[in-house]
Amino acid sequence: MPAPPLVTRRRSLGLLGASALLWHRMGWGAAAWPPSMALTYQIDGQSGAVPYRAQGTLHWQHGGGRYLARLQVKVLWLSREQTSQGALGDWAPSPQRFTDSKGQGAQARFDPALGTVHYSHGGQAPWQPAMQDEISLYLALAMAQQRHSGQPWQGWVSSARGASLWVFDALAPSTESTPSGTWQTQPMRRLPRREGDTLATLWLAPKLHGLPVRVQLQDAQGDRVDQRLLRYTPLPALGA
Repeated sequence: MPAPPLVTRRRSLGLLGASALLWHRMGWGAAAWPPSMALTYQIDGQSGAVPYRAQGTLHWQHGGGRYLARLQVKVLWLSREQTSQGALGDWAPSPQRFTDSKGQGAQARFDPALGTVHYSHGGQAPWQPAMQDEISLYLALAMAQQRHSGQPWQGWVSSARGASLWVFDALAPSTESTPSGTWQTQPMRRLPRREGDTLATLWLAPKLHGLPVRVQLQDAQGDRVDQRLLRYTPLPALGA
């Protein structure tokens, strides 16, 4: 399946001004960390020729300058859990450990002092400023859009096995219908940089502190995931 077409960036000052007004009406407020909450998604996916439906939950908690984010997905007898933990930076998470239960499980440890990311299966990668993992990325995008709505984003993102540069383009604001209701959103689409990159689009909702109400993913094998927000509930602060 060919990569989605790139969206032409606005070059007209008039269009930029109109877009800024629209983003203001969407409800972006002052930048602040999203409150601790659990977001449950309805997931429609396809693995090979087999379609499936499942649920997944993103648990996000922070307190005392630290955070914990965990994404749990269960499909029939299979489950996967990805966990990110670390410190809250000025405008983005600063991950210290990322684990992924896929397969036999793997872990990445971030060591800014040594400028290195260490992987449990061997090997390492250079640590980059403002580097994220595959879960803290959700929060980094949320904070970035709170500060500079409608702007592209790029940064280094590490899985539990390696790191690469991710680039997101900001698409035109849109209205998304989900099982939890209708949301005004800022869609962000990953621009593939090399063959095999996972295609990703996230619809970030200002009324949900910039967190995604919809996420679409497609990997190099053609497996697809479309997750839409089912509900969200408050959680206690980390350590409370």
